[in-house]
Amino acid sequence: MTAEFCGDWAESRAYAHLSSLKANEKAAGITHVCDVDETILNKFAGATQKEMGEAATPLKDFRKALESKDVDAITIASPDHWHTPMAIAGLQAGKHVYVEKPCSHNPAEGAMLVAAQKVRQGVQMGTQQRSSRHTIEVIEKIRAGEIGRPYLAKAWYSIRGSRLAWGKKRRYPQRWTGICGKDRRRGGRIAITCILITGIGSGIMGQANR
Repeated sequence: MTAEFCGDWAESRAYAHLSSLKANEKAAGITHVCDVDETILNKFAGATQKEMGEAATPLKDFRKALESKDVDAITIASPDHWHTPMAIAGLQAGKHVYVEKPCSHNPAEGAMLVAAQKVRQGVQMGTQQRSSRHTIEVIEKIRAGEIGRPYLAKAWYSIRGSRLAWGKKRRYPQRWTGICGKDRRRGGRIAITCILITGIGSGIMGQANR
């Protein structure tokens, strides 16, 4: 299987995808890496070549890679508002799709993605915590009654200050803003914190499957 990588979180989730593909390099290879940010794109392309042993074609527009018959599947680690559009485009091009959680920016997009899936094409959403061995074990113990009847649960997510740094502002093209309809300005490393930005992120609701 050959895969195309579509991302914009190359400071975070993109490398997790690369690690997984590296672990399955006997069965999968990376033909293209895509990002609208040339700096991030070139950096990740270099990391891909180092890990996989072969150079992947870097592209700013992921749609060009979908035209390739050599691509069997795409893996998506973009901001939330691009998850469904990229996934549907991949399905329409006849590719299998692996998409980061959440699978959509909102419930309506989720329904659109389900409707777009075809019988011969697979769509998988990443829910790493649910599939992790320790999480499964914890759930089994709770259901077995080892802590009695659960009546209260608390959860929190702590983000290091460096990941909130914005740096110098810069203008991003429509290919980044997508459905937002604006030339938003951002800079620095937003990484996973982009889920908290109104318009592009799905917020805590979108991350509930963690």
